[in-house]
Amino acid sequence: MKNGLKILILVVSILLVASIIIVNFVYEDARFNNSLSLEEFPVTLNEVNIEIKKDTLTKSGVTIIITNNTDSSMAFDEGYRIDKREDGQWSKVKTKNKNTIIGSIINEVRGKESIEEKINWSKLYGTLRKGNYRIVKEIYGPQIIDGFSIQNYIAVEFTIK
Repeated sequence: MKNGLKILILVVSILLVASIIIVNFVYEDARFNNSLSLEEFPVTLNEVNIEIKKDTLTKSGVTIIITNNTDSSMAFDEGYRIDKREDGQWSKVKTKNKNTIIGSIINEVRGKESIEEKINWSKLYGTLRKGNYRIVKEIYGPQIIDGFSIQNYIAVEFTIK
C-alpha cells in the first residue's frame, strides 16, 4: 500500500509540474503575441460613445471624447491600447518601450455627460505610420453582476495618412 501511495504522489507531482509549465508557456506566449483574445474585442455600447475630437489627430497622439448617454456613472482609467488593421484583421500594435507606465487614475463620466482625454502614444508606441488604427479603452459600468461592475472595451477607429 505504501508503494501505491508513493506512485500516486509521484504521478500527481509530475502532473502538477507539467501543468505549471504549460500554463506558464501559454501565459508567456499570450503576453508577447499581438493577437487579440476574445475578451479584448471592443463592443458597441449604444449608451457610450467614443470619438476623436476634431483636428486633434496626429501621428503621435489624439484627444478623444467619451460620452455617457445613460443615467448612471461609468468609469475608465488612463490605460489604452492601439490596434492596427492589416489584411482585414485587427492586431495589437507592439509597444516600443516596455518600461513605460500608464497612470491608473480613474476617471468618472457621469450620466448624460462627456469627458475629454488627451492621449500621447509617442513614448509607448512611437510615431504611427500610415494605416488604419483604433484606440481601445476599458470602461466599467453600469451593468452589475454579483455586485461587480462589468468591464467592456470600447474603441474608436482612425486613419494615419
